[in-house]
Amino acid sequence: MIRLASIALLQVFILGTAHAQLVKADPDAEAPLESTVIDARMLVYPADGPTTLGPTHGRGSSAQFVFTGDEPEADAPSDVVFTADGSTIIIAHRESRNLILWDAATRTFLGEVPISGAAQGLDVTPDGTTAVVANLDNDTVSIVDLGSLAETSIVPAGLNPGVVKISPAGDVAAVSITGSSELAVLDIATATIVRTIPNIGYWMRVSFSPEPTASSIQFSEIHFIDNDRVINIDRFNNELQIANVRTGSVTRIPVAPNGMDVSVSLDGTTAAITHTSSTRLITLVDLASETVSGTVSTPEDLWGEIALNTDGSKAVVAVLNASRVVDLTTGTVGPSLFTASVNQMITTHDGQYVLCVGYYGALIGFASGSVEVFTNARVSTEFGAVSAVDHRAAMCSTTFGDDLVVANTNGSSGGLEAFQLTGPL
Repeated sequence: MIRLASIALLQVFILGTAHAQLVKADPDAEAPLESTVIDARMLVYPADGPTTLGPTHGRGSSAQFVFTGDEPEADAPSDVVFTADGSTIIIAHRESRNLILWDAATRTFLGEVPISGAAQGLDVTPDGTTAVVANLDNDTVSIVDLGSLAETSIVPAGLNPGVVKISPAGDVAAVSITGSSELAVLDIATATIVRTIPNIGYWMRVSFSPEPTASSIQFSEIHFIDNDRVINIDRFNNELQIANVRTGSVTRIPVAPNGMDVSVSLDGTTAAITHTSSTRLITLVDLASETVSGTVSTPEDLWGEIALNTDGSKAVVAVLNASRVVDLTTGTVGPSLFTASVNQMITTHDGQYVLCVGYYGALIGFASGSVEVFTNARVSTEFGAVSAVDHRAAMCSTTFGDDLVVANTNGSSGGLEAFQLTGPL
């Protein structure tokens, strides 16, 4: 197990505070968590300085190795996805530099794929044959054959690639190049970066837990609207960006300050942006015309996370230690629902529920406007994924252990299915 060097963590924290929204999240029943949101470009270091990641980063590194189990190790989970048919859960691990595959229904260990870099972002093609991985430390993207469990191509991509999303057609991947504020477009079949789109900005959240002295890095998400367009909220430039991966053109829409998260309705018609702190606003965007269609004010500061229902008429937003359902047509904001702090919100495949990734794993119904069930209550999780075909979710813990929570998301009948390590014993 590789743990990040304490001097590097301290440097990131100090660099970031000048531009950060510093929060103390109480993950409930866990040790205190320190988390700060900064411009993703702050991860870049001088050639002779320490780095925050990995054992052999080219810009210099020091790391502490602690071996906790038999191979394959599975340390510092950084992203999780389901294959499109819902049969397999795949988890990227930054420190052990690998992918771990699990049978989603039985949690049977299916195999490991060693990755040549610090695997940070992950996505899988719709046909389930290929994974694309962003390697944060060596500035590359890996292409993985999931049939043979082999890394088949390593493609130079740019400074600190952090997030990967594959188009619905499955032919290209959009990669967030966080260190230089760019979006790289990867042709998967030819393993070639076909274009790089400049001035696409990202935030980075660095989280620390004193017990067990662990840390996590997550970047703001991008989303494919359709086969051609990717949407991104640039927090530090107060701008919504819609980039065409085929042409390289970008629609830039000025928005209110403190934009934190963007969600797209399942029908692809509407996007909604949360604005944190005292801004207290949700911005609505018509995706056909690529214009702001309205705003909704909220009675309290937004935490950042948001998820939309199928047609974009309702949203669930996170506030401090709670969540609210918002009718985006009338502007009505529902009562505060206890969920504890939420790190990510994900709409289920049928658009009926929102999974609140965090300690309790609260499942909120759009129709009922209430918490249907708590699916977790085992460990504080930072990110997750839902199946595209059934009511199943996977959530991963980072700063409190290398843990995987698998949950049933079928409303009030849902709940915890499994709690285990992200890798095999």
